Amino acid sequence: MRPYIRYTKGKRRDRRVKNHGVMLEIAGTIFPVVDWSLGGIAIANYEAPAAVGEKVEARLRRSGEEPTYPVELLVMRKDKTKQVLAATYRNLSGDAFSFLERAQLNRPL
Repeated sequence: MRPYIRYTKGKRRDRRVKNHGVMLEIAGTIFPVVDWSLGGIAIANYEAPAAVGEKVEARLRRSGEEPTYPVELLVMRKDKTKQVLAATYRNLSGDAFSFLERAQLNRPL
């Protein structure tokens, strides 16, 4: 049996998705998602003060659908010129993970 070799670009371990209708809500404001994976998310136009290493409470949902999934994010990087914030998920619930899996495959909830 041949060993399994996983080729990844940089530190990313999960397949990145451009959107598939996933939205992120932080403190009542919905932010456009640049891209996301099962490990993290990048959002645009986030101007609130959040330092690298800071935890942020948010909610995931799909465009036009009501169910939301609470997530805790850990800010990994901020690009001030592009106004993009990248974060990883912390303590992701089973429901939120299942939501992301279905969205990644572009399947209905």
